[in-house]
Amino acid sequence: MNDFIISVRGIQQIDDYSDETELLTSCSYKRINDSYIINYTMYDDNSKINTESTIIVEDSGLITLLKKETNTSKLKFEKNKRHICSYNTEYGIITFSTFTKKIINNLEPKGGKLELYYSLDANSNHLSENTVIINIKRS
Repeated sequence: MNDFIISVRGIQQIDDYSDETELLTSCSYKRINDSYIINYTMYDDNSKINTESTIIVEDSGLITLLKKETNTSKLKFEKNKRHICSYNTEYGIITFSTFTKKIINNLEPKGGKLELYYSLDANSNHLSENTVIINIKRS
């Protein structure tokens, strides 16, 4: 039921260094109760691992990103709130916090756009400023 296309553009700013990634793949996209649920699979050419990802966008403003490989990574975003998160890497699980500065949610049943602007920090040390722009459209 992957009848939608997801485009995910991520921008990470660390001091004077900026890195940008982009993903374009098929996804499932549906409305369940008070949330939009987006499911897609990413394949990493380097590690040869498929990662199942789920984005849950709640009407309350909470956004949760779940990535499942051998363990599950869980990131939470909510405007003007800090969330402690865990992220699974090839070196182990990293714990850090997200602080979301701005969310622009223009999702509707036929697709739309979601923008997240947030910072990451660990042990009270600022790591990076991040922007994620997600576009959903029917394939």
